[in-house]
Amino acid sequence: MRHQVFVYGTLLRGEVNHHRLAGAELLGACRTEPCFTLFNLGAYPGLARGGRTAITGEVYRVDGAGLRHLDRLEDYPRLYDRQLIATPFGRAW
Repeated sequence: MRHQVFVYGTLLRGEVNHHRLAGAELLGACRTEPCFTLFNLGAYPGLARGGRTAITGEVYRVDGAGLRHLDRLEDYPRLYDRQLIATPFGRAW
């Protein structure tokens, strides 16, 4: 099964964790609706629904193993919650 994921922060091209998207298909850059709050959590950023900030990121297509790999990196579901958002490429986690 293929999944689309919206990434920001350390998973973006040129950032420290981008290598974790090896094998993923880049669909393109996008900017969310301005409905989030962005937090500085030290080593990485975090965001939550509610707020007025649009987040700039990239959308990738990954397989099930790729999504599980990202979930381990992000310590899902303990540290973060995946939610679907609208992107120009369709809905993405």
